[in-house]
Amino acid sequence: MEQQTKKEVNRGSHHREVAHLFRIRSLASDCIDLMPKTGCRTVNDRASYYTKLEMIQEYAIQNASRWDEENAN
Repeated sequence: MEQQTKKEVNRGSHHREVAHLFRIRSLASDCIDLMPKTGCRTVNDRASYYTKLEMIQEYAIQNASRWDEENAN
């Protein structure tokens, strides 16, 4: 079995992380697109919706920051 160099391993890790972040961004975008369709007519529905959307966005930011720290060198 061929040994991977550190650069190759990092490249694979980078591609996985980028794909993961694009997926999160896509989910957040889907939430925004669904807002008018679902109505979210009550205050509680709107609060729940925006709380979930903020959680998705915060998760994406945390993962991006973590990846930057781990791969700074």
